[in-house]
Amino acid sequence: MSIPVITAIQAASESVPSLTPADKRMLVAHIHRYLEDYRRDVLGDLPDRRCGWMLRLIEAVSSKARGIVEADAKEFRSIMVEFEKLLVVLDDLRLSHKWSEQPVVLH
Repeated sequence: MSIPVITAIQAASESVPSLTPADKRMLVAHIHRYLEDYRRDVLGDLPDRRCGWMLRLIEAVSSKARGIVEADAKEFRSIMVEFEKLLVVLDDLRLSHKWSEQPVVLH
């Protein structure tokens, strides 16, 4: 995976104990910016009603940023691992799906 934010998450996960609060803030801000860019660049043509999930995710990262930064090393690493998984999935979706099409409902 060559997305810079994922590379940054992986590097941070390997060195969590040595990260300063400023380093953590910068990483969380990078993740937040990636999500905002994804909404604009990938989902930009879709109305907000079809992107509520992304808007809620962006808001959650924004509102929880301080708590994420203040998390202890083990919890911070765990949160970063989950963000990494999420961003990998979003990138896979970006590459494999035309968001302007109607969604396929599977039953």
